[in-house]
Amino acid sequence: MLRQHRTKPVCGLCTQSDIKALCSAVLKFSRQYRTKIVRQ
Repeated sequence: MLRQHRTKPVCGLCTQSDIKALCSAVLKFSRQYRTKIVRQ
């Protein structure tokens, strides 16, 4: 029942749509946060 997401290994245990959305949002936020730090 558990699906392995090759594109997002961090969300390998995400099965429900809401969890996937939350995980994707966290990934996007982390990416933006990293880019901001790199720019500074």
